[in-house]
Amino acid sequence: MISLKPYPSALKEKHRYISFKAHAKMQFTENQVKHSLNDSMYCLFGETGMALSDFKVVEYEPETMSGIIRCTAELLDYVIVALTLIKDIQGKVAWFQTLGTSGTIKACREKYGYKPPKAQAKPRKERLSLKPSEIMKYSK
Repeated sequence: MISLKPYPSALKEKHRYISFKAHAKMQFTENQVKHSLNDSMYCLFGETGMALSDFKVVEYEPETMSGIIRCTAELLDYVIVALTLIKDIQGKVAWFQTLGTSGTIKACREKYGYKPPKAQAKPRKERLSLKPSEIMKYSK
């Protein structure tokens, strides 16, 4: 049986992360921002440009209207252009500000002050205050 070698890291696509902030009079959801970015990319660069850029909204906070987009390093400028050319979201006036770019999500968060939404705390199991011998009394 032939064992497959892992994909060499030198051949993997390098990604870049773009920190952005939306400016509008009302708040928008993550889906609305994704659709407006998709429309802008499609109008400017077509299906080929969208596929090659491999862009994705990684994180978005609707309260501050800021987030992080991931894309390939080669087409970073294309995604920034598409982001800055967005003039409205679902008919409402809005514009996007690019705060900066980075090679990792962690550096992007630290440099540009983006704080991801806090995960909801999982409820902890309460420890039994009874000793095992006391538990056995109640199980009979």
